[in-house]
Amino acid sequence: MNNNIIKLPNNYELISIECTTSTMDYAKNVAMQSDKSKNTIVIAEQQTNGRGRFSRNWESSVVGNLYCSVVIYPNLWNIKDISKVYEMIFAFSISIAETIEEISLMDKNQPMKSNFVKCKWPNDIYIDNKKAGGILTEVSKLKNEIDFIVIGVGLNIISNPKNIESTCLKLHNINSSVEEILNIFIYRLDTHLRQDFSKIREIWISRAYKFKEVISFSSPYIKNRQETSDSKIEGIFEGINENGSIIINIKNEIITVNMGEIL
Repeated sequence: MNNNIIKLPNNYELISIECTTSTMDYAKNVAMQSDKSKNTIVIAEQQTNGRGRFSRNWESSVVGNLYCSVVIYPNLWNIKDISKVYEMIFAFSISIAETIEEISLMDKNQPMKSNFVKCKWPNDIYIDNKKAGGILTEVSKLKNEIDFIVIGVGLNIISNPKNIESTCLKLHNINSSVEEILNIFIYRLDTHLRQDFSKIREIWISRAYKFKEVISFSSPYIKNRQETSDSKIEGIFEGINENGSIIINIKNEIITVNMGEIL
């Protein structure tokens, strides 16, 4: 990895390592010792124990894909409660999606259509109906206040796992590098993090995966309903509300859910 060509905004610092168990774990250790004066980005060429949402394994042995975690300090962003953290997940999603499309448009022979890259609620990146990347969020609290937030990003650039329905940029004739993607992504992310969530929400919905389609949805808790154990429902995906919760129309009954996944 060539750190010399990675150019970040002034309020970010980069830590680049060859291999670690997980950039999430490494970033948390850095955050606990930091003076919290700059947002920290930890990027690794390989991970030996990468993870995704619900502690699922994230295949990250291939050099050339993006494995990074961003440490966000509340004092730098005026974050006072957990709702702002949820908003950040959507800012990360649209920033990655826009980065992929921007890089594609640089290649005049293989430009992607606008909004071809989709954001799947709440934290996945899809290309041509297959998963290309994901986002993981973990919050550390100190005396009931948010101490720091670590948001991990994994993106399949040159390869993708074969055991799940997935894809990578290379399969769509997008030839890029970790350094190029990181340069564009962080500047877009920094811009979106400064926006009101109403704007982030608008952009996210414009590229939402299966928006206005019938979806199958699994959640341990479905608001306004009686189920309290794992349950699956089907309904029309109507978007997200001002808190980032998914809105589902089940036979003209509108429900909102803040935990679960589209199947």
